[in-house]
Amino acid sequence: MGHSITAIILKGDFDKDKAKGFDLFPTLLDSGLSLFHIDHYYSACWQHKLKISGKLDISNIDCIVFPNEIVISEIIKNISSSENPEYAIIPFWLLNRNYLGGYY
Repeated sequence: MGHSITAIILKGDFDKDKAKGFDLFPTLLDSGLSLFHIDHYYSACWQHKLKISGKLDISNIDCIVFPNEIVISEIIKNISSSENPEYAIIPFWLLNRNYLGGYY
């Protein structure tokens, strides 16, 4: 079973109510950084809901379930207090394993 764990790291302040409206719940980190857990299904859903099309220009990730929808940029612009928000989409790990549920 494959696992894909990704998140957005946002630098600076953001509007907590707007973030909540996008189903984003932060984990506050040091140095003014916030972490929002997302995945491809999250970004694909919001891309559909907001009727936005397009992909982010991410050339170093070759994984079909990596969240690369342009809507991520629009959401971050919407929730950030900064006019030009600084953020990154971080893959924590991509791990493919085969295992059985229960005993083995």
